[in-house]
Amino acid sequence: MKTLYLIGMPGSGKSALGEALAESLGRPFLDTDGEIARRTGRTAEEIIAQDGEEAFRRLEHALFQELQVQSSLVVSTGGGFPLFNDHMARMNEEALVLYLRFSPQTLWERLKEDRHRPLSDTWEKTEALYGRRKSIYETARLIYDGGEDFQENLKGILQLLKQYCPEEF
Repeated sequence: MKTLYLIGMPGSGKSALGEALAESLGRPFLDTDGEIARRTGRTAEEIIAQDGEEAFRRLEHALFQELQVQSSLVVSTGGGFPLFNDHMARMNEEALVLYLRFSPQTLWERLKEDRHRPLSDTWEKTEALYGRRKSIYETARLIYDGGEDFQENLKGILQLLKQYCPEEF
């Protein structure tokens, strides 16, 4: 069974929806930012602030190489994960990628009180980040346009997965 990667902007609910999807599907769940924090003892925010974004991307890439030999996972990626080291192309070849799409305004409403996201801690940064990432995110095999209700999003994603890959979901 293919691994399912959830991609999208910060604030799109990748971690919470990924955990709920994994439970619903009876699959193991992995959050890439959480796994890096577990291994290093530092959050993504701390690594980026202390060592720079490039150092964090190297850690993501090393983790991605490990994930490529596994299957049947539900993986919540960090927002920038698909953009570096040809991750998006490789995920699309080897797994199923689902983009959780929300408008920049909706994302900002979710993020504006969260001071732990150095790459999207202002409206201007969030909007610019969305502009840079959108075209890459939209190369995902599946795109889900999210709404405000968590349970409706979960239900809609499960329906989309069953429609697209009934033999796996």
